[in-house]
Amino acid sequence: MYNVYIVGGDKMSVAEMVDGVPWRAYGFTVVGTGVDPEHAANEITELSPHVVIFDRENPDLYPHEFMRRISAANGDCKFIMLAASYNFKSMRFFFRRGGHDYLLKPFRGQEAGGYLRELSGRLFSETVCRTDYSIAQTTLPMPEGY
Repeated sequence: MYNVYIVGGDKMSVAEMVDGVPWRAYGFTVVGTGVDPEHAANEITELSPHVVIFDRENPDLYPHEFMRRISAANGDCKFIMLAASYNFKSMRFFFRRGGHDYLLKPFRGQEAGGYLRELSGRLFSETVCRTDYSIAQTTLPMPEGY
């Protein structure tokens, strides 16, 4: 199971996202939610989830600062930004700062399920690649001069 933390713009939208998606069916567990970015950042730092989904429309959330703070404590965390509309400038900034994915609202139903299935596969592949590399690194002798 991969752990997810959700930071929404309001409690109702967060509840809809938690209840409207069969997270466990796709290999995810929602370990926390919040609407206050400061409180959420503290919890995320403690919980170290694999994925953080946050709403760009949260008026108190500054994506760059939020991502920087969490990445300093949990460098492997994947950030997914939700937005009500496509905004090229915002998207470009997000990806340049280490964002993983950008999704349009609403995030629920079959569309969310398809995305989570794909994300779960990517996370698994990254874990396997990292594990295979570390095994190869410890079992294969390094050539001289390296």
